[in-house]
Amino acid sequence: MTVHIDTLTERSAAAVVVVFPHAGGSPRFFAPWSSSLPETFELAGVTYPGRDALLDAPSAPDIPALAADCAAELAPLARSRPVLLFGHSMGGHVAFETARRLEGIGCPVAGLVVSGADAPSRGTIERWHLASDVELADHIGELDPKIRAVLAEPALARMFLPTIRADYHLVETYRADPWATVSCPTVVVSGDSDPEITPDGIARWIEHAPGGCRFRFTRGGHFSLATDPSEIYRCLDEVLGTRVG
Repeated sequence: MTVHIDTLTERSAAAVVVVFPHAGGSPRFFAPWSSSLPETFELAGVTYPGRDALLDAPSAPDIPALAADCAAELAPLARSRPVLLFGHSMGGHVAFETARRLEGIGCPVAGLVVSGADAPSRGTIERWHLASDVELADHIGELDPKIRAVLAEPALARMFLPTIRADYHLVETYRADPWATVSCPTVVVSGDSDPEITPDGIARWIEHAPGGCRFRFTRGGHFSLATDPSEIYRCLDEVLGTRVG
């Protein structure tokens, strides 16, 4: 099992933002950021098994194993330049576990920004990975109408749903220990109409980032960052300034 780190910008900058996609997602989701991300940053993305160039690779057994592979790939980069990890939804938990592993081997992490994700130790009682294809597609379509249109095509549904289901299995069987922490500056971003998060789940992030956890609340649903990533950019600037500015 392996992951890829893909470059999404063609410039050299002082720091690198590494994006960790949501369930079923790939770095291509964040490609539009390459034209609007402040020039302070380069942009790179993690490709998980089961999609894009890794379409035939088997899914990770769990999120900690996936994060271990991500940390191994990112360690050389983290030793050479400031690296900020941004994770959305499932990617928030993968980014958190990756930051833990990088810090555990002495690789500094300049900052962690997560959006659309409850605290790692909260867990979930949902079991969408056991739902029928129709139920799973409907659930995903409620979060993002663009995905609904894709999954309405039978051939595309057959292609994408197995990967989405495997990712949901990772999310829905994951729960970190309450004492699992990172030391890097951390910002948690939450949309005010995001059905995938809870007030308690957001508040408990502070337990996992005792060195400094801040919260930002925005208007919008689960994928509002796709149309307006400006708040994410402000958070990246904030944590970069805290660490190396």
